[in-house]
Amino acid sequence: MIFFLYLHLRLFLIDRVITSLADKSLRALEERLNLMFKQYTRLYYSSSAVCSCYCWDLGNSIEEGFGVAVVIKNDITQGQAVNDGKWDSSNILTVKFANEGGKIKGTYSLTTTVNVGVGIISKTCGNVGLNGILARTKEMKKVLKTYCDAINQTEIIGRMIEDMETEMRDLINTIYVQKSQEIIDLARRNPSSVGNKMMQAQALKNAFKAQMKP
Repeated sequence: MIFFLYLHLRLFLIDRVITSLADKSLRALEERLNLMFKQYTRLYYSSSAVCSCYCWDLGNSIEEGFGVAVVIKNDITQGQAVNDGKWDSSNILTVKFANEGGKIKGTYSLTTTVNVGVGIISKTCGNVGLNGILARTKEMKKVLKTYCDAINQTEIIGRMIEDMETEMRDLINTIYVQKSQEIIDLARRNPSSVGNKMMQAQALKNAFKAQMKP
């Protein structure tokens, strides 16, 4: 799903570039974001991870705000602990401005969606697949000197996305991975006590589903 979102977003933004000239400040921001997140994906993910950043205006001028998309795809073909896996994330950010008392105030609204999957094949646990999607939103306000200073905006946007993805990695680990492990452990107990254990496993599964909803 994230892959198709990536393709749709790419085609949409290519069409926007063809039909209108991008603001020079937005283009400078886009170039800086691509350079920064290229290093980010190598540090946080792997050397094979890919990332693309896009910027577009929300109106006829930069004063009306702009949007940013940061799409990351990281596939694991085979590793020590897993047979295959993936981490696909899309970060969609909108920045809107308001001029209050001669001060420029920016409102940053971020929506991050993560699609994670892990496949494990071993003699100990057999063939196990874990897949899940998690989405979160965050908003913050900043007082700015200019509408779109590429250096300043890169720092603000980069830190916001980094913090959000770090929080979501922790959430996936505590809510998804650990709960799934409990369910699997309970489901594979001695058949003589499977009745109560399966009820407990179902209760955990329902609790897990509730927590995973955006």
